[in-house]
Amino acid sequence: MPLKGRDLKREGQAFRFAGNTFRVFHSRPLPEGKIKDGTNFSCDARGHWFLNIVVEVAAPEPRPVRRGIGIDLGIKDFAVLSTGEKIENPRFLRQLAEKLAIAARP
Repeated sequence: MPLKGRDLKREGQAFRFAGNTFRVFHSRPLPEGKIKDGTNFSCDARGHWFLNIVVEVAAPEPRPVRRGIGIDLGIKDFAVLSTGEKIENPRFLRQLAEKLAIAARP
């Protein structure tokens, strides 16, 4: 059952909920931010308990697009790039490799 974020309080490396203090092992660093609704306790098949915390964090800065390229996949050509470059279909290469293997036999 999800908890209300306001019901869970940080106390150093521990958390306080319903009058009880829970020491926790951090699987990864917990970011600073407001604890949101939806935080919950869960138990796995071996009886180990977990505290799953939902934290409100600021949206990261979007990375600038350095450069992009369009790819058009086709049948005649395997791909045509927006730069005009064509990548040949590998089936023709396979056919030529088979012919070369036959021609190279003694």
